[in-house]
Amino acid sequence: MQRTSFSTTIGGKTITADLTDLTEQAGGSVLISCGETVVLVTVVMGEHAKSDLHYFPLSVEFEEKFYAAGAILGNRFQRREGRPSDEAVLSARIVDRTIRPLFDHRLRHEVQVVVTVLAMGEEDPDVLGVVGASLALSISPIQWAGPVGAVRIGRNCASGNVIINPTYTERAEHQLDFEVLACGRDDTINMIETAAREIGEDEVIAVLEAASAVHTALTTWQQEIVADRAPEKLPLIPDPVPNELTELYTQEFATRLHDIVFSNRAGKRHIYALKEVFLERVKELDISKQVAGE
Repeated sequence: MQRTSFSTTIGGKTITADLTDLTEQAGGSVLISCGETVVLVTVVMGEHAKSDLHYFPLSVEFEEKFYAAGAILGNRFQRREGRPSDEAVLSARIVDRTIRPLFDHRLRHEVQVVVTVLAMGEEDPDVLGVVGASLALSISPIQWAGPVGAVRIGRNCASGNVIINPTYTERAEHQLDFEVLACGRDDTINMIETAAREIGEDEVIAVLEAASAVHTALTTWQQEIVADRAPEKLPLIPDPVPNELTELYTQEFATRLHDIVFSNRAGKRHIYALKEVFLERVKELDISKQVAGE
């Protein structure tokens, strides 16, 4: 098996990405590890676009295997690995919410990302899953506006020490007074999960700034790997957008949408209400057939 390894150090811990021919049929794949935790991430894209779809068909799966924890259950009923655990579902959502906004929303090819935990140590595989998915997409032929970084930051209750990517032992109950998982790129965060006791706003801001610094280190590292691979991206040929539609959005709705998103009125109800107004204006312009691609 051919293998090329790349490593970086984050918070005193070494993260290693191995590019191999283990899954050569996939569009992109990477074995990513930290400590004794090893995750395999593969990405594939369908050959033909689903032109009848009105959404981007992305699926993310997070696979947990008993053998990853060194467990082989005792009888034929126990050996069956059925539906994903709650933790696997949540980890898949973390990956999905991080990578989905960075695809072109007009893409209609099916894209599947599978994160498989091969070995389980003290390091949580969800952070590795995000970084692995980012790298696998970046070295694949799939058009994607990555890479991104991911980091979990916690603070020990007793010592007050801030810990980058704390282990399961360090995250045990009552050990941390806050825990933040943040993903993003270019000093922006597009996925965040937080568990905290009462902490100050300044402390939260400091944590997010620290997370952005880690993201920058991780994305720089990934860009070096991508430059070494120089993947050829498949061209994306979007449907043309009528000029009238672009002008309508720019002149009448761009500011209104911004004000809703960045105000205390943010939420699906207000955004969908504005969407309905927008669609009514589209009908008035008589370009609905062009927009629908008819």
